[in-house]
Amino acid sequence: MSNSPGLLALSPLDHIPAKLFLPYILYFDTVDTQTALFTLQKGIDKLISELPWLAGDVILHTAPEGPKNRMHIAPPCIPLSEVPMLKVKHFDGDKDSSSQPIQSFLPLPTFIPASQQRPVLRFQANVFPGRIIVAMSFWHSVFDGTGAGVILEAVAECCKSTSEELTTNLVQTIAETHAELRKKVSNFPSECVTRLDHSVELGTPVFDPNISTEQWNAMESALASTVETKRYTFSPEKVAKVKDICTQLMPQLRSSEWISSNDVITATLAICVDRALHPERADKTQSADFLMAVDLRNRVDPPLPET
Repeated sequence: MSNSPGLLALSPLDHIPAKLFLPYILYFDTVDTQTALFTLQKGIDKLISELPWLAGDVILHTAPEGPKNRMHIAPPCIPLSEVPMLKVKHFDGDKDSSSQPIQSFLPLPTFIPASQQRPVLRFQANVFPGRIIVAMSFWHSVFDGTGAGVILEAVAECCKSTSEELTTNLVQTIAETHAELRKKVSNFPSECVTRLDHSVELGTPVFDPNISTEQWNAMESALASTVETKRYTFSPEKVAKVKDICTQLMPQLRSSEWISSNDVITATLAICVDRALHPERADKTQSADFLMAVDLRNRVDPPLPET
C-alpha cells in the first residue's frame, strides 16, 4: 500500500474523520484485581504479537509523485516488547470511580500535535477496590467506532485464549485482510463514475493535505481548549418506551424505516443541542437539523466486513 518499506498507508476515506483520539471505556467488577490485570496484560501482549501494527504510530508521509502529507502507520521505533501498550493506574481505596474525571481514566489525551508521537492505540487499566476500568484510546483515522469495537472483541478473544501459541479466529482474520481492505477502499475513487459535491453540507474540510505542521498545531491547540468530555446516562426503560411510541407512529407517517435505540438517543442529544444553541425554538415544533456519521460498510456493493 505504500512505496516506503514498513509503512501502511491509510485510505482517503480514513482522512475524513477529525484528527483526535477517542476512548472506549469498559467497567468490570471483580474481587481479584491482580488476576484480572494479569489476564488483561496477557491478552494485549498476544494481540500485539499477532497484529504488531497496532503498536505503531501515525505519521504524515509524502511519497515521490504521491499525495502530500498522507497519513501512514509506521512501525514502532523501539522493540515491540518495550512499547507501553498497557498503563496501570491505581486509585486510593476511599475514592469512588464515579467521582473521578473521565480524563483520568484515559491513556492518551484527545489532541496530540502532529510534531509529537501519535500512537495507533493505547490501553489503561484503572484499578479500584473490587473494580477495574479499562480504557482504550484510539486514533480516529485508523478506526471508527465499529472498527475499534472489533479490536476490543479481538482483545477479549486473546484474554480468553488458553494457548499463547494459538491465534484466535478474529485476530487471524484481521491479520490476513486489513491491508488489502484499506487498499480496496483506497481504490474506490478510481471506480467512482458519479461524483457529487457535498461541500455545502459538510463545510470546510477538516483535513487539508497541504496544511503546514505549524498551522495544524495552532488549530488543534484552539480546538483542545474548547473540548469537554462528559458522561450521560439514559434510562433503558425510557429509551424503550420512546422507541415503542416512534415505532407505532411510523405507519401514520407512511414510513417503513426501522427505529433503533441508538436513533432515539442520537435524536434526543441532537434536539437538546439544537435547543441549547437556539433557545427561541424551545416552544416551537420546528425540526432540528444535524449531521450524523454512519457506517458505510453495508452500503458498499459488495458490502465490506466489519474488520
